[in-house]
Amino acid sequence: MLYPLLLDPIYQDYLWGGREIITKYDRTAPAQKRYAESWEICDRDDYNSKVHNGALKGRTLRALLREFPFEMYGTLHPPKQFPLLIKLIDAHEHLSIQVHPDENAAKQFESEPKTECWYILDAKEDAQIFAGLKAPLTKEAFQKIAGTSALPEAMHALNAKRSDVFFIPGGRLHAIGSGILLLEIQQNSNTTYRIYDWGRTQDDGTPRELHIDQAIECAHLDDIASPKISIEFLHTDEECSVSSLIDCPYFSVKHIEAKKDLRLNKTEPGCEVLFFEHGEGTLIFENHTLAVSPGMSVLIPHICKQVTLETEGVQFIVIRPKL
Repeated sequence: MLYPLLLDPIYQDYLWGGREIITKYDRTAPAQKRYAESWEICDRDDYNSKVHNGALKGRTLRALLREFPFEMYGTLHPPKQFPLLIKLIDAHEHLSIQVHPDENAAKQFESEPKTECWYILDAKEDAQIFAGLKAPLTKEAFQKIAGTSALPEAMHALNAKRSDVFFIPGGRLHAIGSGILLLEIQQNSNTTYRIYDWGRTQDDGTPRELHIDQAIECAHLDDIASPKISIEFLHTDEECSVSSLIDCPYFSVKHIEAKKDLRLNKTEPGCEVLFFEHGEGTLIFENHTLAVSPGMSVLIPHICKQVTLETEGVQFIVIRPKL
């Protein structure tokens, strides 16, 4: 029988990362130079989340998905792997300007499509997000500025503050600026085409590889829309407020603030991931209990249709993959 699952984070050390994930959430983690990303929910061939709590401790997410497909997803036709990859990202320095393929480009390059969104957890006063273009570009114009400092000048640069939401569909040029800690919800993909890396080198002094030829074919060069999303308030009363952050073909994301105990009743089939932003509480499902605190990601299987959250005040994100 499945129950609310706390999974062990998988940490990635990239040259732009820092230590904010560890210090902000008071985590004990394996020793490494930087903690650029924490893969909170991950079902990849090379990295697979393991259960941290309860009778299933030590089992991989992939093993549970294969053993309990209906209990997890609520469908007789489950996906081959968990459809989302959920991360914490600490941009101590600028990330590279990059692009991910959309569905069509992924077929062309035999790669994985990737649409994602960012929820800003913390940001320095001058932190920025780079995403989308100020004006359309031809392929020839894009090729001239790709790999140069002229590329970020051609892109939107938006100030980022706590609770902002940004949408990055496949094909949109983007980069996370320095001084930002965020929650990333994305299709389960690790395909990235790097276009510009701010002139820096890797730890060994060599330049990072660029993928300009692939980027030219993948980038939506007429994409001039703002990546910032307007939050939609769905419900507010003295006990609870609910906001819709984003609803796209691959996932939906809501924000909930509960000021007292809350019953989480699922009315539609499917699983959910809860990321706890502020406050503490206890999740209760039948005879299973799990203490939750800021920085924790909990996978709620389909079969857990009635979960109680005991709290005196908590804010959390609800992520629903679309199958």
